[in-house]
Amino acid sequence: MGTLKPASFEAEDGAVLMKLRDENGDEHTVRLSPIEVGLVVSGLYGANAKALAQTPSQAPEFTLPIHELQIADTQDNKVLRVSVTEGLSVDFYTPKTTELALALELFSEAMASIKRQTPRPFGGSTEH
Repeated sequence: MGTLKPASFEAEDGAVLMKLRDENGDEHTVRLSPIEVGLVVSGLYGANAKALAQTPSQAPEFTLPIHELQIADTQDNKVLRVSVTEGLSVDFYTPKTTELALALELFSEAMASIKRQTPRPFGGSTEH
């Protein structure tokens, strides 16, 4: 199979069918859930912005719902985990010595205060 190019998009039973055509004219179908569509669109926007050397303020936006925010520490970093579903998340790291790390710590404490609970860091390895 050689180069694939987008051919069409259809909706079926709560999913999106993305049809790709190869250089021989054969079509290949990829079935995507709504979350996977968001990931593909977001990933394409990000890659396109890099390819065009766009700064973040010039890059197009695609938003996903936020299911949960968690903040944790590694040895050298403060980590913000943004979950869009129960099992799908993205981690953002910043060195603990930055103003952003302090802002994340204050944000974590504010979130916990609003919920009247102790900040709940996420489990698993977050070392980078």
